[in-house]
Amino acid sequence: MSEPPANFVNLSGEVDGYVTDVVKAMQRKLKDKTQIEVMPEVRVLYTADKYRNVLFFSFSRTEGREHKYHWIKHVLSKQWLVYARRDSMIAINNVEELRAISGIGVVRGDIRSIWLENLGFENLHPVTNHSQNLRRLMADRLPVIATEKLTTHYLAHELGLSMNTLKVVFVLNRSDVYIAMSKGTDTNIVQRWQMAAQEITDTGEMEQIAQAWVKRIKGSEGIEVSLENGVLVF
Repeated sequence: MSEPPANFVNLSGEVDGYVTDVVKAMQRKLKDKTQIEVMPEVRVLYTADKYRNVLFFSFSRTEGREHKYHWIKHVLSKQWLVYARRDSMIAINNVEELRAISGIGVVRGDIRSIWLENLGFENLHPVTNHSQNLRRLMADRLPVIATEKLTTHYLAHELGLSMNTLKVVFVLNRSDVYIAMSKGTDTNIVQRWQMAAQEITDTGEMEQIAQAWVKRIKGSEGIEVSLENGVLVF
């Protein structure tokens, strides 16, 4: 799934991102040469639930998902935000006011979409990716979208938009994001990946990757991102 800067396809057509770099570091430790694929989130969920031996990222760890997957490594923590156009009069103070909005742009299979569905929201307008939602918002086809800070900054930059044209109107929640594996995966395989994750932490490689992305994010987006125990926080 594409959610920059964690994982996305860059302008050269290559799979890029902070968590992508973490996974590649683990692959080098394991001498694993499996090709990384970018899929729509609905397909990621289907693949993770149906097949064994699937590693996937970047995936929010929630109570409802806790026992459905193997959790390999915590890589970042983030807020879930609701954005509106800067020129709108929208102001949201609580979840019930959000429920009254005429439409909320979400991504199918995205944790924010699932969370709102579980709360009984009936005003969700799902699409395949976050870029589509941002375009719909700016075309005044949606009043708000549910996403997160860095993805919105990256996509706005990609689309030639200024973040001054957007505003955060509500903080939905926050989540810890992980690299995970499908539940049916052999225990030995899970343990090998967990050991590789621990090894890149112990050797400082995880810290180096995270620091490099802190600089890259600040350089390209001008956003200050904190680093706590090797985990990006925004």
